[in-house]
Amino acid sequence: MPRVSEAHRLAMRERIHQGALSAFVAGGLQGTTMADIIEHSGLSAGAIYGYYASKDELVTAVAGSIIGGRVGAILDAAKATPVPDPVTTLRLLLDNFPKEVLDEGLILEIWGRSRRDPELAALSHQAFADIKAACATYLHAYLRDQGVPAQRARRRAAAGAPFLTGMAQAYLVARVVGGTAASDAYLDSAASVGLSF
Repeated sequence: MPRVSEAHRLAMRERIHQGALSAFVAGGLQGTTMADIIEHSGLSAGAIYGYYASKDELVTAVAGSIIGGRVGAILDAAKATPVPDPVTTLRLLLDNFPKEVLDEGLILEIWGRSRRDPELAALSHQAFADIKAACATYLHAYLRDQGVPAQRARRRAAAGAPFLTGMAQAYLVARVVGGTAASDAYLDSAASVGLSF
């Protein structure tokens, strides 16, 4: 039997992830079955079970693809010239989330489930740590761009990073609860008060 290439394995995993994501958006984490995931992916049960032993494994994998790796937009903002203001950077971060994940509240379901799922809890903690570290890197670059001396900028960035991370979380809640208009109003409000780091 010919060996399956790594590119093929990655493509299959991506197809399974997309099918699972589509199923989770349609039915929620709790309401989705493996049969739903099979239907949404267009693959056979054997193909999916060859990569994932259970729905729980798929939930963790899809959650990792949603909440992990969202720091690129923040780090890109830190390298920009000029470095954009914090609210603009938050918009960049949040625009990087899949729209259906925000609009259907899947991100909040993942966070809620992480309270009782050790793997999701570890994933969520790591994602928040990564975002907080990226926020600190961004704020340091932003403050330096504003003329703040390096050591003072580093201290202020470390102090401000948890707040900026919390603003991102609050935006996500506003988006799920109140829709796009509420989340846009939230960021407009943040801009109007003149955030100072």
